[in-house]
Parts: sequence; structure tokens; C-alpha cells
Amino acid sequence: MSIDNTSVVRRIVDIKLDPVQANYYKLITKTLCLEGYYINHKKVYRLMFGHLLLEDRKKQTGKKYVQNRRVASSRPLEVIEMDIKYVWLYV
Repeated sequence: MSIDNTSVVRRIVDIKLDPVQANYYKLITKTLCLEGYYINHKKVYRLMFGHLLLEDRKKQTGKKYVQNRRVASSRPLEVIEMDIKYVWLYV
């Protein structure tokens, strides 16, 4: 049984109007699948893109990199660093 794209778009708009539901296309796909639609997330993306229903992408914040890579110790044994690769546990 085939369903018209306009009815799917109307249902997507109804889902987006609900403040409890998330607006991401993959979660809308899961909601549609729970309602009985057999639809792929790619098709939902194409429909939402074509009808300008997609949300703007979130801008990624910059990473905070290490400022000083070398530890400057002023006396012996002030800084002791160790990388533990694995631990043997005997039970």
C-alpha cells in the first residue's frame, strides 16, 4: 500500500508542532515507524528538506587545547606521571 508524500509531510508537520517531540529527522522517522509508517530516514530527510522543515545545524564550539604541553617542575619528584596500560587482577 502506497501513501502519498503530502500526507506524510502533513504528519511530519504535526509531529514538529508537538513541543514534547524532538525536531530531528531521525527521531521523526522513529515516531513515524511507531505509528505504522514504513519509511526510511533518508526519505524523511528528503521530504523535510524539500518542504523547508529541517532545523538549522547546531554550531560546534571550539575545542580547548592544552596550553602548556611540558610540565615545568621546580624541584625533584614534584610531578610524577604514569600511564597505566592494563591491570592484572588475580581472583
